[in-house]
Amino acid sequence: MAVGGFHLFRASPDVLDWTAQALEDVGLESFVGAHCTGTPATYYLMDKLELPASKVSIGAVGTRIDSSREIIRASVE
Repeated sequence: MAVGGFHLFRASPDVLDWTAQALEDVGLESFVGAHCTGTPATYYLMDKLELPASKVSIGAVGTRIDSSREIIRASVE
């Protein structure tokens, strides 16, 4: 699982593809892209990595991860 602000909101497709490959290489299963990741970049990575929507979130105040690593979405998402 990767959680954070990944500063991808202005990233080119080449950078997003590189990022997706790096995340795939480490076995990423869940992704929470907060603030500076950007909504389009988060969904691009979700599609590129073929992650189910249940394993991806646009992180916001109130987003949580429970003890089984399930994403509990904030009410704003």
